[in-house]
Amino acid sequence: MLLSTPAVASVFISYRQENTVHSGRVRELALKLRTAGIDVTHDGLAQDELFHKNQPLNGWGLWSIQQASQATSVLIIGSEGWFRVINSPEATSDGKGAAAEANCVFQRLYDGGAANNFAVIGFFDDANDLKTIPPYLKTKCGRFDLSKDDNFARLVIWLNRPISSASIAPATPVLAASTPSAPVPLTWPPRCPTFIPDMANRHEEFTFFADTLCGTTQKRGTLISADTDHGKTRLVSEFHRYGREVLGTDACCLVDFKARGTVENLLD
Repeated sequence: MLLSTPAVASVFISYRQENTVHSGRVRELALKLRTAGIDVTHDGLAQDELFHKNQPLNGWGLWSIQQASQATSVLIIGSEGWFRVINSPEATSDGKGAAAEANCVFQRLYDGGAANNFAVIGFFDDANDLKTIPPYLKTKCGRFDLSKDDNFARLVIWLNRPISSASIAPATPVLAASTPSAPVPLTWPPRCPTFIPDMANRHEEFTFFADTLCGTTQKRGTLISADTDHGKTRLVSEFHRYGREVLGTDACCLVDFKARGTVENLLD
């Protein structure tokens, strides 16, 4: 079964599939970024989540090139293997994809002249991998040591940076002075990029809740239904913990309707 290529993600992770440990760390980083509210993808997530191991219509090579060429941001996972295939793709198939993506990044950097507003490099092993970075990238791209929690938070802030006005919808015209005042818009809290849910295999549910709380979706409620011993209580507990982190302890409460007492007393 062949499926057409999906829309380009806001953030594309370009990396070299050097070994299972390295690929696993990249996947874990991508999921962590999604939990922080970043629209991110890479080939591993796309194969598992979008195509269910089917090929996109024009093949994975073109898919990677489109992502690297059109994504708002490209996060390069800096490694000796990724840097080695730049302008010299190796004979093995696992190096060709990284080479194609690297050449797209280099072309975008060249076309951008002195400015680089899309590419950044992340390292898992800053001390070793930094030695192999090409001089051109070293002068053009910022770098984040992903082994440090504070660097992850800084990376999330960078990926969430405002984009240029040319790439977003036109601004709403300013109302004339004689126009009646519009209602004050709701102010939604920002995401907490450093929060990590203490649970497994519930990324989709947690992301939906975070989107609801931050006003990035029109949904205003979440109904959780499952059989006993499927982790509902733990999931709600993590929702509550995240809410307190984002809204503050005075603005978020947990009401347990399973406890004894009337509904009126609980709500009071």
